Amino acid sequence: MEQLKHIMIIFDEAHEQQTALLRGIELSRRCGANLHIVSVLYSTLNFIHGDILVETEEVLRQRLIERRNVEIDTILTTVNTDDINITRDILWTPVAHEEVAQLCREYKVDLVIKTASKHSRLEGFIHTPQDWLLLRECPCSVLIVTTETWPQGSKVLAAVDTTSADAEHRVLNKRILEQAAMMGEILQDPVHVATACAPLPVLIDMDYTVIDPNVYVDNVRANAEKHGQAIVADSAVANDNFHVVIGQPEFAINELAEKLDSRMIVLGTVSRSGLNGYLIGNTAEQMLYNMTCDILAVKPQPSN
Repeated sequence: MEQLKHIMIIFDEAHEQQTALLRGIELSRRCGANLHIVSVLYSTLNFIHGDILVETEEVLRQRLIERRNVEIDTILTTVNTDDINITRDILWTPVAHEEVAQLCREYKVDLVIKTASKHSRLEGFIHTPQDWLLLRECPCSVLIVTTETWPQGSKVLAAVDTTSADAEHRVLNKRILEQAAMMGEILQDPVHVATACAPLPVLIDMDYTVIDPNVYVDNVRANAEKHGQAIVADSAVANDNFHVVIGQPEFAINELAEKLDSRMIVLGTVSRSGLNGYLIGNTAEQMLYNMTCDILAVKPQPSN
C-alpha cells in the first residue's frame, strides 16, 4: 500500500477559505505526512510609471513576499496544526507550474493539492488554465479540490479505462486503483470503481445504418463489464462496487460520483503538449469543467 509522506499545498489568495490547506491538514493528521505550502507571486510592477531602479524593484518585491508570509501566518492561526510539520516557499515566477514541478522533484512530493480555479471553456481554449498545467507538468499526483466541505460517510470513486489493452493503460489503471485504495484507507471510505463507455455516435441518416443502438449499448456494456472485472480482480473492491456508465467520461463519471455521494474521483492523466494538447486536453482536464467533487489525477508511474 502506498503512503503519503510529503504533501504540497498551493496557496491561493483568491479563495478566502483555503480549502486546499484544510484538505492537506486533514490528510496529514490522518497519515502523518509533512506539509509544504507554496505561494506564487509575480508582478511586473507596472503600476509604477516610468523607470525604477533595480534596487527599488527588489525592495518592493521583498515587501510583497513579506506581506504574503503574514497572510499565510494569519490563516494558520485559525486552524489546528498541532503535531503537523509545515514548511513553505514563496515563489516569484511567471511560470508557476514549472517551478512547482521542480519543487515536487526536489522535495520528493507525493501529492499536490490545489483549490479549483473556475473558468469557461472559451477561456480554456484561449489560454491553458493553471490547473491543467499542474496536471500536465507535476511528476506526482495532483488533487484539485472544490470549496465544499468533505461529506461524512462518502466514497472514493476510481475511474478506469477498459477500452484499451495496451501496456501504458494497464499500468495507469493499476496506479489509479492503488491511489484510490490509499485514499480509501486514509479517509476510511469504501472504494468504488467505474468505467465510462461512449454511446453510439449520432448518424446523419439512420436509414443508412443497420446498427441497433440498444444492441450496441448492451454489447459495449457487456464488454466493459468483462474487462473491468479483470482490472479490479486483484483489488479489494467488491463486485457490487463496480459500475459501467454510458456516456462521455467527463459527464458520466461526474454524474455517477454525485449519485454515489463521492468525495473524490481518482483518475489517470497523461502529459500532453503541443497543438494536440492545446486543442484537445484529456479526460482529467475536461472533467474540471463539471466537477461535483474533488478530482485526484494520477500519473502512470510514481514520481519517486
